[in-house]
Amino acid sequence: MKTSLQSFATLCGIFATCLLSTAATEAVTDPVGVVRFTINPGFNSVGVSLVNPEVASGSISTVGSATMTATVVSGQTAVNYGALLDATKSYYVEITDGIPNGQYEGERFEVDVALTKSANSGVICINTGSSRNTIAGSIPADLAGGAPTFVIRPHVTISQVFGVGATATLTGTGSSGTADQIIFFENGTFSKIVWYFKSGVNDFWRSGVSNFNDEPILPGTGILIKRSSPTPLTVSMTGNVRTNHFAQPLKQGWNFICEPRPVDCSPVQRAMLDTDAQGNWVGTGSQGTADQLVKFASGAFSDITWYYKSGSNNSWRNGATLVNNDTSVLSGTGAVLLLKRNSAPSYYIPNTNPTL
Repeated sequence: MKTSLQSFATLCGIFATCLLSTAATEAVTDPVGVVRFTINPGFNSVGVSLVNPEVASGSISTVGSATMTATVVSGQTAVNYGALLDATKSYYVEITDGIPNGQYEGERFEVDVALTKSANSGVICINTGSSRNTIAGSIPADLAGGAPTFVIRPHVTISQVFGVGATATLTGTGSSGTADQIIFFENGTFSKIVWYFKSGVNDFWRSGVSNFNDEPILPGTGILIKRSSPTPLTVSMTGNVRTNHFAQPLKQGWNFICEPRPVDCSPVQRAMLDTDAQGNWVGTGSQGTADQLVKFASGAFSDITWYYKSGSNNSWRNGATLVNNDTSVLSGTGAVLLLKRNSAPSYYIPNTNPTL
């Protein structure tokens, strides 16, 4: 559901960690927010929950195994989607309203920018082999049912959030050991380190010998920031707020997740109980066999909340304390490790906020 810019003020009580802007206009668009991250010396668990403004939107009329064709509005010419894309950037299609029963809302597909530009038409080409897609393989044939709506957004990138050159907020040096780092969680471990390389004429985010300024920070995926300087700082980001459901496929084992909106979430809001129709969560009477959320605390991932289901108990539990299912357990600007006992490829976070 969209909201007018004049209604932004009503969101201020909802977003405890962001400041929302207002504008005197009747235009209907996504809400706009400014999120502030406090980066302390040492390690910081961060979730980037704002998104970039859309470069295009529409509804889908037909799909192929790797293409989406947009509906042409009567009396108008077809949109050339390729002409709207910058060949140096990466983009994704997000389904903002699903087929009549809501299926596919929140799913995301990586745009094949080169092929879409070559198509030079109303066809959007999808990289069906991308691990960033929330549905693996070919585009589902029934996705076009009911003409679902979509947006195309550029990915949020490292340099966009943390800057480079004159806009840099973190500290760069000539050595990865003394520069600030961003660490990505891949294949079940914190394995990819990107650091701010600043030495002589060199001024860019680097991994190996390559420039990573345009490395995407993927939606719903946390990052770990290592602040080498002893001085804490605040990083601000301006962006749009997602207003639809959010697909977040979960792997068996460890996942590093963050929120799709800058809003703290409870187990109920996040559909994290097996009473929910999705049925994606494993609750037991033992921490050793139940799903777990592990938050970063006191310099380590050590604060464990687990899904306790035994007898009449059906809630998340922190130590000996039962967590009220309506109490926020995930921060709108943080990230947590999630241990899943089974995979949940169809899991999604519903947009339960009526203001959005």
